[in-house]
Amino acid sequence: FPTELEDEIGEELRRAGAEFGATTGRPRRCGWLDVVLLREAVTVNGLTDLAINKLDILSGFGELNICVAYDIDGKVTEDFPMTLAETERAKPVYETHPGWQEDLSTMTSIAELPGNARRYIERIEALTETPLDKIDMGLARIDRTACYPWVDRGVCGACVSICPLGSKAITFKMYNQYRPVIEKGCVGCGLCVEVCPHPSVPIWIIDRPAASGATRKV
Repeated sequence: FPTELEDEIGEELRRAGAEFGATTGRPRRCGWLDVVLLREAVTVNGLTDLAINKLDILSGFGELNICVAYDIDGKVTEDFPMTLAETERAKPVYETHPGWQEDLSTMTSIAELPGNARRYIERIEALTETPLDKIDMGLARIDRTACYPWVDRGVCGACVSICPLGSKAITFKMYNQYRPVIEKGCVGCGLCVEVCPHPSVPIWIIDRPAASGATRKV
């Protein structure tokens, strides 16, 4: 992962994108866009179009980096390495672009995007020589089953990322359908309900301390 960020920017990307394991709550690795790797994916898979998701989480960053090449042992290359050893030694060569401050989450067309966001997308298209076909952003992105085939199982993990107790409280289990379940430690803050984008897959809280042991739907 040559472009992985293990600093405050990486943490901000992780927080904004709710990049935490759906069942474990473990933080996922985050970093800047790696076009060297993306071009390889386009070539290997014969891609004809690109789909970009979570574009909205980049709002607020003063600058955005795109990795356009690798520096391997002092030699700069735009080609993906042939060996794992070379990949491990690769250092990203970045191209820096101005960011934007506008909230993109409610925008529904490229024409609505701020100029810097459009130029960012256009640069990705130029670097990969592949046109953009779809953009997903805002919480509604999780409802689009074409990009999130697990949506019917309710495993987006948004509730885990917002819960003060995280995966210590929320697990995912199969009852009449696969759903998030709070079995212990619920403090009743309601944040999980507010952030949940799956009204058809409600969160269930099992009140184990209660005498009845009843299950109630939130």
